[in-house]
Amino acid sequence: MTKINRSKPFVLLIGFFISSLLLWISQASVVSSGDFNKDFFVTWSPTHVNTSNDGRSRTLKLDQESGASFSSIQTFLFGQIDMKIKLIPGSSQGTVVAYYMSSNQPNRDEIDFEFLGNVNGQPYILQTNVYADGIDNREERIHLWFDPTKDFHTYSILWNIHQIVFMVDQIPIRLYRNHADKGVAYPRLQPMSVQASLWNGESWATRGGRDKIDWAKGPFVASFGDYKIDGCVWKGNPSLCNGESNENWWNKKEFSSLTRVQKRWFKWVRKYHLIYDFCQDNGRYGRAVNKPKYLDDYVLLANLECEKLLLKVDGELEKLIEAIKLREWVEIMEAELDSITRNKTWELVKKTDGVKPIGLKWIYKIRRKANGSVNKYKDRLVAKGYVQQHSIDFEEAFAPVTRIKTIRLLIALVATKGWEIHHLDIKKAFLNEDLNEVVYISQPEGFINQGEENRVYKFHKALYGIRQAPRAWSVKLDHVLKKMSFKRCVKESSIYLQKTEKDILILAIYVDDLFVTGTTREVIDQFTKDMSREVEMSDLGKLTYYLDIEVLQGAYGIQIKQERYAQGIFVDTKMDSCNLTHVPMESNLKILKVENKQEIDATIQYMQSPKESDGQALKHVLRYRKGTTSLGLHFKRDGSRRVIGYSDSSHNVDVDDSRSTSGHVFNHDSSPITWTSQKQPTVALSSCEAEFMEATEAAKQAIWLKELMKEILCTDKKVILKIYNKLTIAHTKNPMFHGRSKHILSKYHFIQECVENEKIEVEHVPEVKQKADIHTKPLARIKFKEMRSLIGVEEIKLPRIQAGIKGENVG
Repeated sequence: MTKINRSKPFVLLIGFFISSLLLWISQASVVSSGDFNKDFFVTWSPTHVNTSNDGRSRTLKLDQESGASFSSIQTFLFGQIDMKIKLIPGSSQGTVVAYYMSSNQPNRDEIDFEFLGNVNGQPYILQTNVYADGIDNREERIHLWFDPTKDFHTYSILWNIHQIVFMVDQIPIRLYRNHADKGVAYPRLQPMSVQASLWNGESWATRGGRDKIDWAKGPFVASFGDYKIDGCVWKGNPSLCNGESNENWWNKKEFSSLTRVQKRWFKWVRKYHLIYDFCQDNGRYGRAVNKPKYLDDYVLLANLECEKLLLKVDGELEKLIEAIKLREWVEIMEAELDSITRNKTWELVKKTDGVKPIGLKWIYKIRRKANGSVNKYKDRLVAKGYVQQHSIDFEEAFAPVTRIKTIRLLIALVATKGWEIHHLDIKKAFLNEDLNEVVYISQPEGFINQGEENRVYKFHKALYGIRQAPRAWSVKLDHVLKKMSFKRCVKESSIYLQKTEKDILILAIYVDDLFVTGTTREVIDQFTKDMSREVEMSDLGKLTYYLDIEVLQGAYGIQIKQERYAQGIFVDTKMDSCNLTHVPMESNLKILKVENKQEIDATIQYMQSPKESDGQALKHVLRYRKGTTSLGLHFKRDGSRRVIGYSDSSHNVDVDDSRSTSGHVFNHDSSPITWTSQKQPTVALSSCEAEFMEATEAAKQAIWLKELMKEILCTDKKVILKIYNKLTIAHTKNPMFHGRSKHILSKYHFIQECVENEKIEVEHVPEVKQKADIHTKPLARIKFKEMRSLIGVEEIKLPRIQAGIKGENVG
């Protein structure tokens, strides 16, 4: 597939036509004649409808007197409809061209294309909508990537028992799946006719009604032609249309989802052309909606689909009706509400006109130990903050998070000193700070106050799910810690330090999980007591499982691995029973772009049109990981406290663009704490140049590690960076070595300044001891295992932990 360029319109590929048309049309039995006079009748203003070309073309006209519309004679239950349309040229602001299917009932089902006119030179906006049982508010908007006024383009609706697909020139732009089994309304019972109209929508269509129709540019004309209706004609019996016979080809399994090629185009449309999605921005796009009374709470009604489809938690309870059957969950839900009430997070107030309360959702989570046994049952009452809009409902959203490489560095430092690491969990972390904005929410499901069903809660403090809640919690926690004489790290803003003449206490923050370590157990216990007076929290004891990392602390040091996390990946990818392999990549493997192979869905280097060979390489990595889940890192006690880095590069290994693959690894004592492997952004003319460029990237990491350790432990040792290529070492030490480096970008000369200022020290390392070599290219089995052992990866056997529930409440 050719590379997609978002800056200009594109043409469909021949391969795309073949995959789409053969699959979707080959079995069609066309029921339309192609004659507007025979298949349609005028429903509004015949004087504004003109049919020509022996009934194969039709235009609709809009002027100050009237618009116009027409409808199919037949009604259909499922099928595919294609209509070619040429839109109004020039200044069309305020006009709406609609092409849709509708059942025309009070509680109607409807599937809409609405083309919203714009001022001259501005792109058309295409709005799609789905009505189900009379309820809409499911609008989505995109910018068209072409000028729809210069020529006819095909707009299609595929409607079957599985899904509704909106297409433009056979490119899917929107999916609406059938989730009726989950309580989400779906059009499936009411037959619908095919309709089109042109009308005055200046009250809302263009910039929320700010741009009105310029009648001096009228009359306005939209053209229709070359349509095809291939659907199940309604004969009063739904069973005739619900089957998967050859006549009802659209209901067959192959049309229950998009093809792989169509998925690629769909993602492209959503990434570059989507303006508005009802799941994300419901009710916020400025259109004035005159709702009937039963739709007064339309924000919550429209969010039903989002609640079902976006907030589902895999492997946990999904609905309140499941939770209330178990006493454990009822108790923790009651405790959650008690905690919110004690914290004065909200107050129950009368719902005033214009108030659109945000909905609430119960989320159920089982916190587990490293071996998968239950550690703690946990629930959260979460606000549906995805309906909030920036600058209206909130200003800032930020959650303090410690980087995983910083966690590994802290573990390494703590292991060498023999300190303990403890794990604290802040209860209701986001309930601890006042809000600056006014936010209303509905009463929580299952706990609505009798006699006050029409009242809503007004927030005084933050709640999980509110977009500004992470920021409020961050400000609160920063204030509390600074009051306790903690200082925030400059090089890692989520690390806090408390130092005295004798002791040091280190705190790492990952939202509401606290990683705590210090010189003595007494210092940690005292902090736990002091902190418990500020916020409600649980002491989970010595750290055993953190951010999907299994941790074992002992007299010999600290061991970590991710066996349970890896096992979860194998289950998700259906690779849990795969054959094992000894290396992640074959030593002679060359992956390159191939145009004539079948595409797949994969998240790998070739994100643009990955092929089957790329998928096989990805599976090979998973097969290797399946056989090495017990491997991990061992940070030893009383080991060397020096950080040593290794930098390397494999020159010109990419067959497609001749770029080099570079990598570096930094070890604390004998175990790695941070590493990387990546393709270089520019072409290097020699192996020396490639290694020089990577050495600069490694130097930046070395400076960060040096400064961070200086802040934490007041150690200011130079970081050693080891490189194999002696010419590269000469470049780093000799700025006058100009002949071979004059063309290298100036940013890559940063390492020379670091060496000159004695911030890092560059040394030579023999090739057999170059630990970064494993990050730059595939290695043969024996060599790979030798290098894996050399960098400090080893077998980790953690003892089995007894099952049970642990969680000591503090304060």
